[in-house]
Amino acid sequence: MDQYPTPPLGGLWDERHESSGERRPQPQRGGWLVAEAYGPELGWALGDSREHPEPEWDRREAEALYDLLEPDIVPAFYTRDAQGIPRAWVARIRASMAGLAPQFSSNRMVRDYVEQLYLPAAAAFQRRWAQGSHLAKELYTWQRQPEAHWHEVHFGNLDTSQEQDHWAFHVQVYLGEVAPSWVRLELYADAMDGEDPVRQEMRQGDRITGAVNGYVYHATVPASRPAWHFTPRVIPYHPAARVPMEAALILWQH
Repeated sequence: MDQYPTPPLGGLWDERHESSGERRPQPQRGGWLVAEAYGPELGWALGDSREHPEPEWDRREAEALYDLLEPDIVPAFYTRDAQGIPRAWVARIRASMAGLAPQFSSNRMVRDYVEQLYLPAAAAFQRRWAQGSHLAKELYTWQRQPEAHWHEVHFGNLDTSQEQDHWAFHVQVYLGEVAPSWVRLELYADAMDGEDPVRQEMRQGDRITGAVNGYVYHATVPASRPAWHFTPRVIPYHPAARVPMEAALILWQH
């Protein structure tokens, strides 16, 4: 049985649930399922579509669940007509099966895997195999060089300043024998409020006087978050490589 992962509370999105019309309250966070599938005529939703790590939100969502159960979900299931049929519940089952079953099926699953994973992987293999495996050999060399000299990469001074509504970061980086074109400098901050982590590329600037393969890298980010949320880091880079799968190296400024 093919299953789609969903956020907590919903457990696993199993095609059996949709084919049988099973109704579950779904949390409004953590995945594409709710964004695609939720509709007030189909079921119920919890939350505000954002991630909240603080424990207080567990209590709030528990209360919200009971607020749905008592006035909406339980009456919809237990209120029966003269024939003993819960008409409101059956209406949601029919709407859900008619609207969602065609979207969440094995056909959809196979199509998504093929289009989003298998075909891009096959195309990447062909590019690496072409011209006598030229790209594959280049990637092999690229992997070996940073691995052999990664211990030489280190940070120098970090300078942070505010320029109107932006933070400006300037950091010294010493690369040793690692070519600048084979690494990427990023300014990183953890995800907040359900958004993706910040990964702002830092641009290579002036050489550091008297240093071998040392440069000042710089970047600006909106000052909507504190400066201490952001940390420079060095990771391997090649336009045809999958990082960190093919080069699991990383160096943080602190």
